[in-house]
Amino acid sequence: MTIPEAKRITRMNEWKQLIHERQQSGQSVRTWCLQNGIRENSYYYWLRIIREEALCEAENKSGALVRVEPEKLAVETVSPRPSSGGIVIRTHGVEAEFPSGTDIGMLAVFVKALSHA
Repeated sequence: MTIPEAKRITRMNEWKQLIHERQQSGQSVRTWCLQNGIRENSYYYWLRIIREEALCEAENKSGALVRVEPEKLAVETVSPRPSSGGIVIRTHGVEAEFPSGTDIGMLAVFVKALSHA
């Protein structure tokens, strides 16, 4: 790893922490930035960089299991379908039916994707 790469990783980690703090504060971005002496455009720049990095990591790990925290999802209905023996998931106006025996990892990826939609 080069020094510029190490600096960028360090800076990204610092901004991840700041963005997390802002989200936990419940304040608007503008208010939080004013109170913390941070330029709003810098906040949004780093938010974009961090999201792009997360997207690249997710694409590189396609097919990997994803941790899903059900208490944070707004799933309206998860029910077995007696006629088909499958599972139906309805949330965010989307309905999906999965056949009985569908891999739990596949279901987790689907629910995780819906939570970010």
